[in-house]
Amino acid sequence: MRVRWAAPAPCPVGRGAGSPSEPLQLMGRSPATVARLADAVTLTRELLRGAEVEVPGAARRAQLTHAAPVPVWVAAGGPRTLRMAGRVADGVFIRVGRPPANLRAAIDAVRAGAAQAGRNPDQVKLGAIFHTVLDDDLERAALISRSMAAGYCEYLPRLFDAPGFEWN
Repeated sequence: MRVRWAAPAPCPVGRGAGSPSEPLQLMGRSPATVARLADAVTLTRELLRGAEVEVPGAARRAQLTHAAPVPVWVAAGGPRTLRMAGRVADGVFIRVGRPPANLRAAIDAVRAGAAQAGRNPDQVKLGAIFHTVLDDDLERAALISRSMAAGYCEYLPRLFDAPGFEWN
């Protein structure tokens, strides 16, 4: 199978496990496992570099006719996914909120994963996802912010532990 792909310039490709899982459950699917996400990152990188790859479920091998080495990034918030991203991704979008303790733990997990894979941890690029509310109405902004915090607590409650936040 020949897959045609042409981009004006290489831009990063992003991957994530698909959490929180509610939208996936509504479609009858579950989030990817960390191992499956690692395989997808590796497959994507090889395909974009022009390698002929075995595509799971396909009868033939695939190869891009106009491949370009494109950085592959992973969005991650959990420690296992952060370590995996450090092992296999070119960059990691960290989603752990803004408490310094959470950011330090996430960066340490990415660096540990890179070191475990024999990679230079400084070669793995880092980005951060911060949810922001901009509204002239301060009460409305506070309400929206509390809703966002509730979502974080539901999807990754341990993010409240390191900074010492209590959820009531």
